[in-house]
Amino acid sequence: MASLPLEKVYRTLGACPGAIDRLGGAQETTRSDLGERTRRDCMASRPYPADLLVETDWLADRLRYPDLVIVDMDIPQAHAKAHIPGAVSAGPNYNVKSTADPRVVAPPEQAKQHFESLGIGDGTPVVVYDNNRSNASARLWWVLRYYGHDNVRVLNGGWLKWTREGRPIEVTPSARGGQSYSYRQPPAARRRPFTPRPQEAMLDTVETLKAAIGQPGEAVWDVRAADEYAGTNARGNKRVGHVPGAVHMEWVDVVNEADHTFRPPGEIARLLQQAGLSPEQRVHTYCQGGIRAAHSAFTLALMGFPRVRMYDGSMGEWANRDDTPLEMPRR
Repeated sequence: MASLPLEKVYRTLGACPGAIDRLGGAQETTRSDLGERTRRDCMASRPYPADLLVETDWLADRLRYPDLVIVDMDIPQAHAKAHIPGAVSAGPNYNVKSTADPRVVAPPEQAKQHFESLGIGDGTPVVVYDNNRSNASARLWWVLRYYGHDNVRVLNGGWLKWTREGRPIEVTPSARGGQSYSYRQPPAARRRPFTPRPQEAMLDTVETLKAAIGQPGEAVWDVRAADEYAGTNARGNKRVGHVPGAVHMEWVDVVNEADHTFRPPGEIARLLQQAGLSPEQRVHTYCQGGIRAAHSAFTLALMGFPRVRMYDGSMGEWANRDDTPLEMPRR
């Protein structure tokens, strides 16, 4: 079996802290040593990438940065009551769905107009937060990344952690007086051009997901609740069940309920491994409408999975067609 120099091992594993200790200090190793255990140990030992997930103190130190756009992904009425200082509301279409077909992501021109209305232009640094375990935040992260905008981070713990720590908030005068709500959007002078550059490798369609079913090196992750996976909760769909061969783990299992932060990397690595998911696979995520599935795509990015596709149409599309396979759990 061919051996690999240790520097090659580090490049393969992302130069994880402590990896050399787990390899026993050897100066070279075999390809078998680059198996699932070593990769999992690597993911468990590293901190989350700061270009994906940031802590509340990181944002608190940068609130006055003039180019930073902070996006509140809660509903506009909640934003109007209170929000992180300087944050803009994502508006009514906070999931950035197509106005022509709300099952799928907004097309390029609509996305361009939406992001420019938030003050997001090419290269603009963005931080997103919400009050639901980063579910909506990860959706905006995914849409921005899908359209080629990489300078976007999710606030770990979101609004819950921020307020529990007693950090500053803005309360609108209308909310104080109990009058009608108005949510904040950036002034026209702050709007910058946004250039959509679709990254098709991030997106699953009916055809690409069909083609992945049962193929070596492909894994399908159903991130819905257990009753949806089992087919006992139809969610209004014409048909029930799950994509054949899909593994199940609910999206929210990777989040701490107490403060809405992501669990430590080691815990998430173990959960993914138990579900049968590994970085060697190309992983396809789906849910009902492409929101929870985006959160799981973000989770996989945090954990260093290099090939992830999110099926935006999800079961809202798949389970309402007659040409898509579904199966029920084995009893």
